[in-house]
Amino acid sequence: MSAWRATSASPVLPSFDFAATAAFYGRLGFSVARTYPDLLILQSGQVELQFASVANPQTGIGQRVYLRGDNVPAGASEAGAALLRMDWGADEFRLVDPDGTLVRVGETLK
Repeated sequence: MSAWRATSASPVLPSFDFAATAAFYGRLGFSVARTYPDLLILQSGQVELQFASVANPQTGIGQRVYLRGDNVPAGASEAGAALLRMDWGADEFRLVDPDGTLVRVGETLK
């Protein structure tokens, strides 16, 4: 067994337009933490999402990210998305970001 262990993960998703990406994820409570010429880092609490600059729009088609959070019904309402009650005991809503990445946001029901 290795002495090393993961303590967090940050998906790296595609972004054709950093401003559009920041605006979209801002609706989900993320703000810009850092920017570099080819990398945008957004943060919400302890959750970090990274976005690599891509040359073609819609590069994210087929990409997916699942965000867990609190008060998902309010988040769905604010995002203008339909709230789904999943069979496995979670509330969830889904959006597609400007680059085609499917963003699922969910909360396990207690």
